[in-house]
Amino acid sequence: MFPDKKYALPLSIMLLFAVLFALLSFPNHYLLRTYALDLGMFNHALYDFAHGRPNYFLLNVHGKNVHYFSDHFSPITLLYAPFQYIFGSWTLLIIQWLGILAGGWGMFRLAELKLKNVLQSSLVMFHFFSIWGIVYALSFDFHNNVMAAMFVPWLFYFMERKARVKAILMALLIMLSKENMALWLVFLISGYGMLRYTTFRAYFRGYLLPSLLIFIYFILVMQVFMPAFSDGHYNGQTGRYAHLGSTPAAILQHWLSDPQAFFNLWVDLNDNGKIIFGLKAQVWLMLLLSGGIFILRRPAFFWMILPILAQKFFSGDPAMTGITHHYSIEFVPVLSIALLWALTNMQKFRYLVLLPSLLLSSAGTYYAMEHKLFVHYEDANIKFYEKQHYQSPHPDIPFIQQKLSEIPAEAAVSASSELTPHLALRREIYHFPVVRDADYIVAISGHTNYYPLSETAFFQLSGKWQQRGYKVICNEKDLLILQKVR
Repeated sequence: MFPDKKYALPLSIMLLFAVLFALLSFPNHYLLRTYALDLGMFNHALYDFAHGRPNYFLLNVHGKNVHYFSDHFSPITLLYAPFQYIFGSWTLLIIQWLGILAGGWGMFRLAELKLKNVLQSSLVMFHFFSIWGIVYALSFDFHNNVMAAMFVPWLFYFMERKARVKAILMALLIMLSKENMALWLVFLISGYGMLRYTTFRAYFRGYLLPSLLIFIYFILVMQVFMPAFSDGHYNGQTGRYAHLGSTPAAILQHWLSDPQAFFNLWVDLNDNGKIIFGLKAQVWLMLLLSGGIFILRRPAFFWMILPILAQKFFSGDPAMTGITHHYSIEFVPVLSIALLWALTNMQKFRYLVLLPSLLLSSAGTYYAMEHKLFVHYEDANIKFYEKQHYQSPHPDIPFIQQKLSEIPAEAAVSASSELTPHLALRREIYHFPVVRDADYIVAISGHTNYYPLSETAFFQLSGKWQQRGYKVICNEKDLLILQKVR
């Protein structure tokens, strides 16, 4: 059966963005612009889960075995495992691509429910797809918080329809996507309750109590489950916030004694303590361009993005602080839902709000791709409208891909970061220069950052392994493959 003709426009918009997003994501993987962190790590986990065993993160540069659930508590990854047999190393990128399209369709259905107008609802979906957080997420590997963000429009849709079982299912999928998504869900549900507030009794029973239960789950994950998977030594993602203090209590005590230190975290400061335009200011600007005015209009929506802002701005990791990578994807559904809520309160002027919003959001995304302040992000990864996106710095990608496919699936491999996503579907995969019991060392040279080595150290180490029981079976077109001599 063909879809109803009235859905021709939203489906056309879906098709347009499906093509654009595919052009953004998939060439990066083929052209060796996906990495050990994080697609290689997730592909390795997928392989182990598909074979019915727990996964240990072997791709860290310290050579330590770290249980997957102690680094990221993402049980949802288990659901993807069967597809690894069909799509191989592309599995997670395809799932992420489809997930974003499904999230956009959820945004359309929510808008249609609220606005009762297909054209206006289609434009709201266009706004959703045009926000910068999506293009940056697609340009850098795969991440489960992207999937969590794409469940949010459906969560709101089912809550609006009072379809409790389906809403609970969406909430569970968000909680199981990643450890910090449970905390975000607390703010989403309690924030939605603010939009629907009638009496405190109804608010407590319908929204605060579920939020409290979810918060308890979050604490259990962080303080019990993840440490249990790492034998009590988990610090994982919390290391990004170690500069604030050794414990949450110590951090809070510091902020109470010096409130200025807390407020300084929300802005960029130079060495003299003067406010400047930096990574944080660019986030504020992008939020404003992408519909942030509607968030300011309803404090409930600011409440919903508050933990995401804190996660970014309190971090000591510049990659997380700014607009790049996947660390802005959670803003996307909240910004579009805030726009939608504003539209529901008006009838005559909806297009006067919608069309400028689309223009500003699209222009803002183009600005974000052209003027990122985080200098270590490769332009080729994200500028899908430029020739360099479809070119590789390595001389013969088909040759490299063929050579990678010839490495036995049962062999243990130590590989360069860009190669590990293609080689991770095996029992043992290590991040070169960690070698351990590898049967093969597979390294790429040329236009690469050689992480975690310098270029000089890379060539010195690869030369040494040729003298330590490994023979060269390929050394051409930037690709070096060494095989252990038996």
